[in-house]
Amino acid sequence: MQRFVVDVIVRMDRANDGMTCPEIYEMIESLCPHLTRQQCKRSFTETIRRRFSKELPGIMIAQKSTKKRSGVTLAQ
Repeated sequence: MQRFVVDVIVRMDRANDGMTCPEIYEMIESLCPHLTRQQCKRSFTETIRRRFSKELPGIMIAQKSTKKRSGVTLAQ
């Protein structure tokens, strides 16, 4: 489940539609309905973020205006 959460976060970021922390907690809560919101928050911040720190450190939400420019390559 942790690997799935990380993959979703990374893919959303690559699509220039990054997830906010409350959205991540909500996703974890929907995957594990037996957990409370506080448990979901702790699961992400203390377990997932530490375990997958190499994949998640520089993730930021891109501005909507950069979407087209980020797809430009040298060949174009």
